[in-house]
Amino acid sequence: MANRRDEALCEELKEVARRLGVQVREETLLREVGYRVRSGSCRVRGEDTIFLDRGLPPGDRVQVLLDTFATRCAERGIPCDTTLGMGIVANEICDQARTADLVVIGHRGVNEQFSTGLLGSTAESVTRKSPRPVFVCPMQFQGIQRPLLAYDGSQRASAAMHAAAEVASALALPLTVLHVARDETTDGKVLDEARRYLQSYDLTVNYETVSGYPHQRIVDIIRERGYDLLFVGAYGHSRIIEMVLGSTTEFVLRNSPCPVFLAR
Repeated sequence: MANRRDEALCEELKEVARRLGVQVREETLLREVGYRVRSGSCRVRGEDTIFLDRGLPPGDRVQVLLDTFATRCAERGIPCDTTLGMGIVANEICDQARTADLVVIGHRGVNEQFSTGLLGSTAESVTRKSPRPVFVCPMQFQGIQRPLLAYDGSQRASAAMHAAAEVASALALPLTVLHVARDETTDGKVLDEARRYLQSYDLTVNYETVSGYPHQRIVDIIRERGYDLLFVGAYGHSRIIEMVLGSTTEFVLRNSPCPVFLAR
């Protein structure tokens, strides 16, 4: 049965696409060694059910899901195209991403309800390898009303700020810019940079500085204040350093209760 994460992912993507007037594309992939397709039923719009026949070849069952996605987009007037690929899932997604503007992926796969907090292996690999920004969606869908930008003045945080400004402006939403300061001598300078950049947009912007460890403070503030979309820069250290020390990006992706837009 298509899981709640898939439902949330589709709903999140279609809602943003509808409001922005963009085209979306879905790619469903099969593993290079062994297929990973579940038999059962797929809920459509919370009511209708499509049964996936166990006797059908895996490719045919996946095609049913692709056709369902196309139908849902057509019902909402959203242009889309679908692709059925073969190979290592994360590699195929990243390869297809070269001709796209944004990759949208679920936090975990079919077993997300049993998650201990870790990213799924495919999601983690895609967030590290993707040549384009990645939108990571949790299991539960919710409309976007209160976006949050985590900004530290880095180059990738600046890319996240650009994306946040464009999305918030297009959707006519207020934007909160959060800076987690460790050095009190630089926190004012960092937000001044954000103010100068965002003043060219017709936005209502709230700027805030808090102290503490960035990874924990970002997640805490999302939970406490009910933000429903986080913009953040991608990984900032080498893979070896992250394996030893961890990273703000990794922690936020694992623990954020809302979708995360990961900018490159």
